[in-house]
Amino acid sequence: MKKKSVITSLLFISTVGSFSGVFAQGKWKGESNDAFKYTFSETSVNKKDKLKSEAEVKQYVAGTESKAGFLPAPSSGFAKVSIEPNTGASFSYSGKGEEMKLRTISSSSKATSTGPASISKFSVYGIKSSAVASLFFTLDINGFAQDGEIMIPFGNTPANSGDNTVTFNNAKQMSEWWDNEHLFGAIKLDVYDGVWMAYSYRKPRSGKLDTQAPKFEELKASTPFIKGKSHRVEIYSNNSEADQVYVRDGKTYIVAPQTYQWWVNDSRVVRDQENYNFPATGETPRGTAINSFSINTSGSSRPVANALEVSVSNISAHHVE
Repeated sequence: MKKKSVITSLLFISTVGSFSGVFAQGKWKGESNDAFKYTFSETSVNKKDKLKSEAEVKQYVAGTESKAGFLPAPSSGFAKVSIEPNTGASFSYSGKGEEMKLRTISSSSKATSTGPASISKFSVYGIKSSAVASLFFTLDINGFAQDGEIMIPFGNTPANSGDNTVTFNNAKQMSEWWDNEHLFGAIKLDVYDGVWMAYSYRKPRSGKLDTQAPKFEELKASTPFIKGKSHRVEIYSNNSEADQVYVRDGKTYIVAPQTYQWWVNDSRVVRDQENYNFPATGETPRGTAINSFSINTSGSSRPVANALEVSVSNISAHHVE
C-alpha cells in the first residue's frame, strides 16, 4: 500500500470526524417508492444475543415471515449470518435504542495457495430490486487490528435458489482469483499497521486463460477508509443496456451500462483519471436484478487473533421500476 501525503490524510480525517449524522443519498430517475430498509434496534433484536464460532458451521437466516430471532425479518428477501468452523469469529450487537449495529469479530483464517480463507459473513440477498439499483450502509472499523481483510461483493441471487447454493447465501468466501457466478462487482479492504486501509475493486475477466480471470486491483487515489472511523458507503449499479441517471445533492450523475459508481463519506470514488464508472465483473447476466450483497471478514491475526471488528448499520436499497 502506498503512503499517503500528510495534507491529504488530515483532510480525510477532518471530513470523517466532522460527520454530523446526515446520510446523503442519490435518487435514480424513475426510482421506485418501494425502498428496502434494514436496521437493528432493541425492538427488533435482543441486544444480548451472540453467535460464535464452533466446531461446525454456524448460521442464522431470517426471511420475511421469520419470528423474532438473532436477525430481524427483512421486508423482502433474506438476511443471514454465517461463521465457518474454528475461526474465533462471532456476531453480536452494539449500541442502544434505534441506533444499534451488527458487530462482527473477524475470522482469523487467511487465504492460502490452495484455497480461500474461512470467513465470517453477513449477507442480505434476494430482496425486491431490478437491474438498476443502489445500496447504502454504514461501516465502522475498529482501530486495534493490524491485519485483516473485508470483502464486499454485490450482485444477484436467482429466485428460488436453494439454501447454501450461491455466494450470497452460503458460508464460503468468494474466490479472489477465479470466476464467481452471480457477482456484479466487489470491493476489498485490506487492514495494515497504520490507520489507512488499502482499497481495491474487482476487475472483469480479460480473456479466456486462467491467468485472465477476474481479479482485484488496488486503487491509486488516496484511500477514504480509516481504521477507527465510520464510513458511509453508497453503491449505484447499472446492469441494464442504457445509461442511467441519479441525482445527489442537486447534481446529476450518469452511470454507464454494465458499470457502477460508489461513494464513501460523501466523496465519489475515482477509478483513474477522473473516470468514476467501475466496470461490472461480467459474472452475472446482463439485465438481472442487483438484489444481494455481503460483508465477508477474515485474516485477523495481529496483534492478537480476531482483533478486527467490523460493524454494519443503516442498510437500505433502492431500484428503478
